[in-house]
Amino acid sequence: MAGSTATSLSESTGLCCPYCLNVFVDPVVLKCGDSMCRGCVVSCMATQCALALSKLGDDKSVLPPDTVEVKCVKCSMVTPASVSRGAKALETNRHLVEILHQREHATGGSVVCVDCGQPATAHCSVCGSLCDTCWVGAHRRPIFATHPKLPLTQAIPEVLSNCPKHPKKEIELYCVNCTTLMCSVCAVTSHQGHKLLELSDQIAASKSDLQNLSKRCRNQKNKVDAAVRQLENVIASVTQKHTAFQAEVNKVGAELQDLLRNRIDFLNQQSSNICEKTVERLNRQKSMLTTISEHLEGASSCSLSALNSSSNVYVISAQKHSSETLQTVERVSSNSENLEPCERDEIFSILDKTACREAISSLGVILPPEEAIGAPGQPKICQASPTSLTLSWDPPPPPPPTKATRNRVTGYTVFVSRQQQQEEQRNNNNQQEEEPQQHQCGSDPRITVGGLTKGTTYMVSVRAESNGIHGRNSPFKALSTTNETRLEFTFSSNWDHQGVMWWLGTTPDPRHNPGNHTPNYVNPHSSGLVIASWSSTNCGAPQNALERDHNGGNYTTNEANSWWQVDLRPCGGSVRPSKYSIRHDSNGTDYIRNWELRGSNDGTTWTTITRHANDQTIDAKFGVGSWDAAPPTPTSSFSVFRVVMTGLDSSKSNNLLIAGFEIYGLLTVTTN
Repeated sequence: MAGSTATSLSESTGLCCPYCLNVFVDPVVLKCGDSMCRGCVVSCMATQCALALSKLGDDKSVLPPDTVEVKCVKCSMVTPASVSRGAKALETNRHLVEILHQREHATGGSVVCVDCGQPATAHCSVCGSLCDTCWVGAHRRPIFATHPKLPLTQAIPEVLSNCPKHPKKEIELYCVNCTTLMCSVCAVTSHQGHKLLELSDQIAASKSDLQNLSKRCRNQKNKVDAAVRQLENVIASVTQKHTAFQAEVNKVGAELQDLLRNRIDFLNQQSSNICEKTVERLNRQKSMLTTISEHLEGASSCSLSALNSSSNVYVISAQKHSSETLQTVERVSSNSENLEPCERDEIFSILDKTACREAISSLGVILPPEEAIGAPGQPKICQASPTSLTLSWDPPPPPPPTKATRNRVTGYTVFVSRQQQQEEQRNNNNQQEEEPQQHQCGSDPRITVGGLTKGTTYMVSVRAESNGIHGRNSPFKALSTTNETRLEFTFSSNWDHQGVMWWLGTTPDPRHNPGNHTPNYVNPHSSGLVIASWSSTNCGAPQNALERDHNGGNYTTNEANSWWQVDLRPCGGSVRPSKYSIRHDSNGTDYIRNWELRGSNDGTTWTTITRHANDQTIDAKFGVGSWDAAPPTPTSSFSVFRVVMTGLDSSKSNNLLIAGFEIYGLLTVTTN
């Protein structure tokens, strides 16, 4: 009876949470001033987090926001709440807690402390009902020490059955639009045109909805409980497999120790056998060469002695002996293999320390062979410059379908060391070994390694990794930086920004700093990187053809074999062409029809790259045409390019009209 009386009293005085419609439990204050149970706030936050996670989908790299919005059921105002801090950050409605405690006391219950929940011993009109311990803590500061300490019987409960805006009016109506309770005065003054219901009708409807919600919550709870039980089974299974895996690791570890000892003994014995046989062959070669050296020494001494001899017979005999000896030695030494240490490179390759490490470490793979990560292909150069190498390689062989997820390559490690350094370490056993530089990259089999030395050979190897598990290294390959920068320019569309002239116009110092680019195009003729010229001038200037947006006339005089050319030698450049473009000027006539594109490296000797006869590609003002450029040999590169008219234009004249030129292909810039 006491519980039912307290519930009915709470409903009539507004002590129910608007979210759960039960009596407030640990009420907190929202931003709008209304209150909710702390547990209801946590439930709202959980719902918002679930919605945020559903929007993220399967992307695990993006975390949901830490702040969510709790919407007030009464006024719809939102209150920001931190997910990491939970509802603890919201302030407790101490006044409402005190009222609930006093209501409980009025219905026969005991008054409890608003701070700790223990039985209260006194009442403060400001702080609420407190026990003795909490009273001392709350009134320790002098500003709170003046609060009067009242007996519990003087705690006056607040009546919430009246309208908060019109205290003399009772709550009679419910506004569906604003989802709030009100009196009749509020309905007339603030809720005109809104849908209003009698308070009793709304309570009956809410209770009906609560029954359905309770049933749905119960069904959903059953599903969640089933999922929890399934997770518990999975956790138990994972723990069991982990224990079994550790036991297997220890077992395999013991086996590997035995295998490793046997492998080390075998490699040491193999190295000793190779060394003994090789030294024996080298000693035989050394003995042969020593004998030859002694014969040469004798022939030399005999020749010098004969020079000072008065005997003609001795002179002739010494000359013959020395000549025959030298001829014999020259026949032997003509074969460089007789002078070079036999099988040196092969032996050094066999006894290479990197190969030794690989031979031993291959035993340390715990996974079965079908699950192990294979070695990638040897690295190859995509682009070389004086200080960097852009490398690519073939990925390791794909794993079996059943192991594809476990063995998916997640990254690569590239090992780089100077070839000269490796040879010095190999020839000097006392020199401390320097570890190769390591460069990490993602799952894309491509990387640019910078900070290298111009014209230097490096030994490069690649190793694949899968979630921390290392695969085998690819064989080392010798790759060299250049004394020049090589860049490939590929045609995309007419008058694009992918050509050589555009790159020179946006690269202030292509020789010394080819990687430094500017957003603004500067005519490379004006900056001294190239030289533009032509056969004669009628209108404009030859360098106008290297402007990107020249909007006037630009053409030669009416002379046969008129030409225009660009010289890349000032910047140390040459191009192996693949395509080129010509842009017409502002005239609506005199379109180029018959011409050749020629290339040269000295400006004197010319090679025809392409020929055009009655080509009608360009037929409008500022029209652009692009054509393939096929040099005589695939490796032909040129530093000077010339457009030469070999016939009349569309207006039957010899004027060469050109307001733009671009070329594509492999650009080589020699560095200083």
